[in-house]
Amino acid sequence: MNAQVIMACSLAPEDILPGTYVMVLHEKREFLHAVNPMEGNTAPMISRLDMRPDETELPRIVVAVNLPFVVVKNYQKRTSVIDTRTVALAKVSKKFARAAITPNMNREQESNKDSSCETCKAN
Repeated sequence: MNAQVIMACSLAPEDILPGTYVMVLHEKREFLHAVNPMEGNTAPMISRLDMRPDETELPRIVVAVNLPFVVVKNYQKRTSVIDTRTVALAKVSKKFARAAITPNMNREQESNKDSSCETCKAN
């Protein structure tokens, strides 16, 4: 078996182009620490963390870019806006995106068939 491993590439915001398949690599969080003037701390302290997403979403295709905002479309043809200041995106291959999306599309089509049949039976 000659399996080839392909790594997802982290994208700089300026490298995000329409037609690219992307996934969220990590989310950027900022936490403000309490200031205690009695200890001599008067400047607010901010901790910045890169965190893995709580849930891994399916790949989405980039429709338009107007940095720092990116319009993406999911497999259900619904668009949403991503703020690149709060997430880091990774580029995934078209082959990977199709492999991830196809089972979900098939499952959704089957559930639509089942619900339409129930409607037909009721009439």
